[in-house]
Amino acid sequence: MSDELQDFGMEPVSEKDMLMNDMNVVNTMTKWRKKLSKGEHIKVKALDKGMMPTINIGDIAEVVPVQTSSLKSGNVIFFRYGSSFTIRRIIEVVYSGRGEFKVKGDNMVEPDPNVPSGNILGKVIAIEHEGERIEMEKTLASTLNQLNKRFGGSDSAKMSIQLENGKKAVTSFLEKILEFFDKIRISFLNFLDNMIAKIQKR
Repeated sequence: MSDELQDFGMEPVSEKDMLMNDMNVVNTMTKWRKKLSKGEHIKVKALDKGMMPTINIGDIAEVVPVQTSSLKSGNVIFFRYGSSFTIRRIIEVVYSGRGEFKVKGDNMVEPDPNVPSGNILGKVIAIEHEGERIEMEKTLASTLNQLNKRFGGSDSAKMSIQLENGKKAVTSFLEKILEFFDKIRISFLNFLDNMIAKIQKR
């Protein structure tokens, strides 16, 4: 596995900077493709908030080579985006004859422009967060994405509704627990008062 570490993100840059960066982007992409074609992994540091909370700023993403024909909805990919590189989750495979993928950040409401297969460098299989390696399949967002595909389709609005209902259910459950323990507390205090009253009468 390569220990090479690169920053990526979608921070705004000027047109002049974009022109100056184009050659660097092409060179970097070529270098990474060579490494990935040999079966090596590359590591990149996140600067983009779009994949939070799955991938936070400063987290390290582990990218492996992948055949774009094997990619499917739910996979997280690393790709060229204009004059930079970024990571997004595939929400739909677009069968337009050009091999495109509809992608969206876990922290975003609207999807990004479709990504051509030629811009994809690899698939993210794990992240390093505060020194801990976490496989993508074990992240909360991936689990919710799988549940959403199974029960509610890929529509982000449905996903939001399901998450909101889940939050309400958990909140209601916690409120009932607190109410239950509050009743126990009151009963215990009453019991103590009665015991103290009996002792004082003796």
